[in-house]
Amino acid sequence: MGPMRVVVSLTMGTLALALSGRLSIPMVPVPMTLQSLVVLLIGAFCIPAVAGSTIALYLFFGAIGLPVFANGTSGTQVLLGPAGGFLWSFLLVAMTVSFAVEDGFTRTTRSRLSVFLVAHMVMLLIGAAWLAAYIGIAGALRHGFLPFLPGALLKSALAAVMARVHVR
Repeated sequence: MGPMRVVVSLTMGTLALALSGRLSIPMVPVPMTLQSLVVLLIGAFCIPAVAGSTIALYLFFGAIGLPVFANGTSGTQVLLGPAGGFLWSFLLVAMTVSFAVEDGFTRTTRSRLSVFLVAHMVMLLIGAAWLAAYIGIAGALRHGFLPFLPGALLKSALAAVMARVHVR
């Protein structure tokens, strides 16, 4: 991957992730956004180093105050607050999906769907575990896991179809 392609991938991925956070369904304490879909696609379309760098750059931009997190929020208080676990999980998930693509685990729509569903569950479990420190386990399941399951299924299916056009 040439340097210009890396720069374009970093820029487009970070921008897509920031914009997808603006499309949200307000929920307390964590809004539902399209960011997890974009995280899956970053993993599907980028090599692991670029996928990880894209998410790291996004987290850095948010940490220094650029309004890139859900609903235009920013700051370390967001990264360390109730939604922090979901945000931090993006790094692990994007790189893991990228490695799965690289290793050939996503050649069919069914296999992509499986990888993306597992990736979504990882995001939700990490996010809910982090959230539990703020509102307890029952609250985290009720507000940070269960309501997100239908969206995770839909976004995983959409990502599986969207990623099929890509050959790395």
